[in-house]
Amino acid sequence: MVTYFDTSALVPLLIDKPGSAVCGRLWNASSRRVTLRVSYVEARAAIASAVRHNRITSRGAQEAIGSLEIVWGAMWIIELTDPLVRRAAEFADAHALRGYDVTHCAAAELVHGRSVVAAAGDAALLESWCAVGFAVADTAP
Repeated sequence: MVTYFDTSALVPLLIDKPGSAVCGRLWNASSRRVTLRVSYVEARAAIASAVRHNRITSRGAQEAIGSLEIVWGAMWIIELTDPLVRRAAEFADAHALRGYDVTHCAAAELVHGRSVVAAAGDAALLESWCAVGFAVADTAP
């Protein structure tokens, strides 16, 4: 199984939170794991936010960053190219999604196939993926 991990499905692999178990099972069941290049920045921002809001310690953040480096090395990374940005803009016209969510939607389309599962904890993104024919995994608790 190929799994596309939106950042909301990637972060629970790094920080213990509701949804971590589901994300871990998806990770382990996948033969290939895919995400968009901007997921790295979004994940680091989520880790920094967790420290600022006292959900994890500075040491926990360093451990999460170390985990990010490990999982990142095991993923197929999709680059944010001009054709992808333009396709994402088309998704923005058709779906009520935020900017990075439409880029994730368009990026997952690049690996779309019968064995691809698009994973996220964001209901609007999951709904949009379903509308364009993806199998989805809801990682929200």
